Amino acid sequence: MVRSVGFGVTNKCFEPIAKEIMLRPLKKLIVKSGYHSKPDFMIVGAQKAGTTGLFDILIQHSRLRCAGTKEIHYFSDNDWCGPQNHWEYHCYFPLPLQLARGTKLFEASASYLNHPRVARRLHSYKPDLKLIILLRDPAERAFSAWTMTHHLFRTGRMRPKHDPRTFTEVVNDELENWSKRTYENYESAYVQRGLYHDQLQAYLKYFSWDQIHLVESADLIHKFDETIRGILSFIGVNYEPLSLALTNRAEIRENEKYQADILRLREFYRPYNEKLFELIGRKLPSFRDI
Repeated sequence: MVRSVGFGVTNKCFEPIAKEIMLRPLKKLIVKSGYHSKPDFMIVGAQKAGTTGLFDILIQHSRLRCAGTKEIHYFSDNDWCGPQNHWEYHCYFPLPLQLARGTKLFEASASYLNHPRVARRLHSYKPDLKLIILLRDPAERAFSAWTMTHHLFRTGRMRPKHDPRTFTEVVNDELENWSKRTYENYESAYVQRGLYHDQLQAYLKYFSWDQIHLVESADLIHKFDETIRGILSFIGVNYEPLSLALTNRAEIRENEKYQADILRLREFYRPYNEKLFELIGRKLPSFRDI
């Protein structure tokens, strides 16, 4: 499998593009020799829960540096991920000599939370890794994910992942068949991705609560400064005022059209949300049950 390794450029993350292009061959050799950086923390999901927004917020901080692109998906790629390919992953990050003292590195891939093997892979890769998990009302998350795959993936490079079904068809199918499917044979998993209790339990087999920071997605908007202070404290960097980054704002709004289906999902998720609240020791106010 041939891949373009680690040289996409995200604003404020790497040096100017021209300099990075000149460093490509040399950087490969340096990284393969064992001189590389590893991320200190990761934003691992959930999909459509604000991972892009948080990524864009955190890269404003003077002591936070990100991978050269968001959504690397390395640890959720069964064909790519493995010790023999770690050097390719490390090419996405600045070299140690490019980092100011006290800088923390991170990446964000929303596929990591729901993938059944990622928690074990991450722990094997770096046992002291810190994890940030954003949780959004699962019915709203499912509807947002369908809006993306149904409307936004009609054309362009994401067209192979376009979902032609209506949201009603999606809900009917998933509520009947979700328990029979695995991540590998049904990547969209609109319903399964909202079963946060099960996903957290999988991570808690390998990581302690001290390594996991939960963020209620709605708090990034309604309690922005308090939420960011908590995240920066968890990461271990000093507070700096950062700006809210509003991303992925849908211009297509069909909530009213599919209100009955959203309510069906809320009813389905109710007992799973209760299990989640018991596990984390608190309720999440933005999770609606009606």
